[in-house]
Amino acid sequence: MKRKSPTTPAFSHPSSGRRGIHGFTLVEVIVATTIFVVVMLVAVTALLASQRSSKQGQAIRSALDNVQFSLESITRSGRLGSLYTCISSTGTTTLSIVGSDCPTGGTGFAFGLYDPISKITDGYAFYLGTSSTGSGAIFRCISRGNLSVTLKGTDCSAITAPDVNITSFTTVVDGSDIADGRQPSVKIIMEGVANASNQQTSFFIQTIVSQRQFE
Repeated sequence: MKRKSPTTPAFSHPSSGRRGIHGFTLVEVIVATTIFVVVMLVAVTALLASQRSSKQGQAIRSALDNVQFSLESITRSGRLGSLYTCISSTGTTTLSIVGSDCPTGGTGFAFGLYDPISKITDGYAFYLGTSSTGSGAIFRCISRGNLSVTLKGTDCSAITAPDVNITSFTTVVDGSDIADGRQPSVKIIMEGVANASNQQTSFFIQTIVSQRQFE
């Protein structure tokens, strides 16, 4: 009986079952990487520009808020005051608060403000001056228990921020004389520029302060 010789199994090529499957070519990888880098650069640039714009906007908003706060401080004190007195020139060193109109406009105004705690009347003055940085600023002077205010003295300090340049501060005082029968009032016109991060924003504000008690 003849023995059959074992048959040798047929082996297929390792790559015979992976026909049609291949990786990325070098050109495709370079193109994909370039597109990704360009998209990321555009996205990062837009993000940085947005952050920079947001910071500038916040800085400008902060400067304008300071202007509004300063004006509110003036009007709040002024409404409770009396004897509105026009400041026609900041060159005046000592100002007596006696009540005086300035229909053509002055560079500030002063008034007496009664302090119910100390039961004395203090002298207040607000005027346009020059800050230590050389920009225009609104100064407030307070003379305790005295209706005579020394402008540009030790009792005066700027109430506007250094990054705000007040270019014009006009005050029109009317009705300060008791005999005229008119309600004492002060028309305030303020102009300036808010500086922040090499960006400037101009502003124009106008308001009227009317004495709370009719004389």
